[in-house]
Amino acid sequence: MFLVDSCAECFIHILKVNLLWVRSFDTLEELRQVLLSFRESYSTPWLIERHGFQTPAVRRNQHLPTIMAA
Repeated sequence: MFLVDSCAECFIHILKVNLLWVRSFDTLEELRQVLLSFRESYSTPWLIERHGFQTPAVRRNQHLPTIMAA
């Protein structure tokens, strides 16, 4: 469970620093669309050093069977 918690905390921090602290939004729908786009752009191309320079999507797919079995 620690891995999931730390990944969530890391994602929230990156989301704040790269999006929420640098932009404002006129509507909730605009925020929702930007969040969906950010999620995709974060999960696919970013290489995370502590994950052996793998993307979050690759790392999640490696651990999903382990988490689901627990």
